[in-house]
Formats: sequence, C-alpha cells, structure tokens
Amino acid sequence: MQYRGPRVFTREILEHTMQARLGNAGHYIVYGPITQKQFTSIDHIRDTHHRGLRFMYLKDEQTLVIKVKIPRQEMANSMFEGLVTIKTVQGGLLWKLIPMGSPTMIAPSGLKEPDYSFKPESRPGRDSWPTLVIETALFDSQTRLLADTTWWLENGDGQVKIVIAISVSRAEMRMHIEKWENVCAPGRRVTPAHPNRLMPMPAKTQEIDIAGDVVFGAPLKLEFEKLMLRRPGDGETDIIFGIQDLQHFATNFWLNTQ
Repeated sequence: MQYRGPRVFTREILEHTMQARLGNAGHYIVYGPITQKQFTSIDHIRDTHHRGLRFMYLKDEQTLVIKVKIPRQEMANSMFEGLVTIKTVQGGLLWKLIPMGSPTMIAPSGLKEPDYSFKPESRPGRDSWPTLVIETALFDSQTRLLADTTWWLENGDGQVKIVIAISVSRAEMRMHIEKWENVCAPGRRVTPAHPNRLMPMPAKTQEIDIAGDVVFGAPLKLEFEKLMLRRPGDGETDIIFGIQDLQHFATNFWLNTQ
C-alpha cells in the first residue's frame, strides 16, 4: 500500500484491524515506499494511537511491514509466553532468563519488534538483544511469519539463538510450531577473505504439529546454553515442553478462543 499521510494511515489501520478481527483480512499490512522521515512520522502515530501494532522496517527496500494484533494470534502468543515463564521457574531460571516483551531492535538493515522475547541476565540494559524470540501468526499468514522468523537470525549478528514460530487455525483446530536457529552450512556465502569459514544460515531445526489435542514431534527443547550463554549450574536445566505441556497449551487455546 502507498502511504498517504497520517489521517489516511490512521483510517486504514482502524479499518484493517476491524476486518482482520472479523476474519475478512490478514493481520499484516505492507506499505512502500516509506522514507526514513515518513517512518519516523508513522512511528509517532503508532506510539500515540496504535501501540498494539508491531513494526518491521526494511531500510534498503523502504518497506514497512505492520503486524496487526488480533485476539487469536495474541492469545497464542500470551499463552506460550506464559508456558515459557512456568518452565523458567521449573528449570531454575527465575530472574535469570528475563522477559523483554516486544522491544524495538535496531539493525543496520532496519528494525523489528518481536511478539515476545527473553534475554539472559548477562545482557543488562534496554537495548540488549534477546536470545529467544517468539513470533505468532494465523495459518494464512505463514509466508509473513517466515519472514518475521528469519529476520532475527539474519540481522541479529548472531545474538538471537532461537526463534519459535507458532501458526494457528482455530477453525481447523490446528497448530504448527517451528524452532529456528542459525546453522553453519559449508560452502554457503563463503567470502574471499574467509574461504574456509562456515557461514551460519537460518534453518528450521524442529517442527511440531498439534491437531486438536494430538501432538506430533514433541518434545520441544530450548537448550540452556543457547538461552543463557553459559553452562548450567546446580538446579539449572534446559527448557523442555513435553507432549502433556503442549496438549495443555493447545487445549486451553481452543477453550479460550471459541
């Protein structure tokens, strides 16, 4: 879509949000071209009137991708965030794996905001990057969800270790959960300066499907050293979501989104 000024932008956002909540539109909107000056103006409008929006701004492409929060997507995000928090307590990570929410992270290529994120206590300060990012979307927005997911691994300078991408379909009672990481792939993106270097590339390292309350592909494992950037101490363990954890997650989602 073309940006046509603050008033039209506000009207378009309100209309699109309403249609997305009714199921008549997706929950992503793409604007372009958007200059840096225009983005600054749009960001001010968002902070003043539409704080629920999530932005991804691609500087070179002058493209702004906006994720509109709708109840089912937001419910999936909040419930999985809560499940992670429960597991941090069980794994001895309370106050050690810090919830960040949805901060704006700035990279040379632009900026982005996650649906939710966590960082280790060893990264103090509001501008520190997370090690764990959660992104959620509806089934019909999986292409955009993939772009959200890979952005963190391609633009985080190796600081983001794990991205969990969750897509949901309430009508079909289906969930799809993917775990993404940077994986070294020999022979890819090798530079003349480093001919023998293995370059990390975003890769899906696990996927889980849930149909109703039937879970395929569990358990989902978040490795301690990737989350905390150190070896575990006494009483500290990996975060593991077993079949029962994921069944409870899905069942509660279905019950609360009827």
